[in-house]
Amino acid sequence: MMFIQILFTLSFLFSTTNALDFCVGDLNAPQGHAGYSCKEAEAVTVNDFVFSGLRAAGNTSNLLKSAATPAFSTQFPGVNGLGISLVRADLAVGETTFLDSGQIKKLKGLLGGTG
Repeated sequence: MMFIQILFTLSFLFSTTNALDFCVGDLNAPQGHAGYSCKEAEAVTVNDFVFSGLRAAGNTSNLLKSAATPAFSTQFPGVNGLGISLVRADLAVGETTFLDSGQIKKLKGLLGGTG
């Protein structure tokens, strides 16, 4: 567990961008190439920085026997413009998949399983 915490910390130290301020996405504004426009600071709430959608397992009773739950800036406005996104991938028992998407920083972990 300590290794994951160190790896997570190091991934932020070597980031190519430095966020000196926050830019919570205004989901009512149009989305541009760099994300959503920023909300006014007075309109920002704690809920913009909280996302609990990754708690529940996805429905794997489909053709691919897998489910993906995204946590992009559309679902989680607090990560707008930071280049951070999260995805929970659920696989049915006995299924495999490629959890790779090119040249991006990834942190993968297995939270549970049977077998």
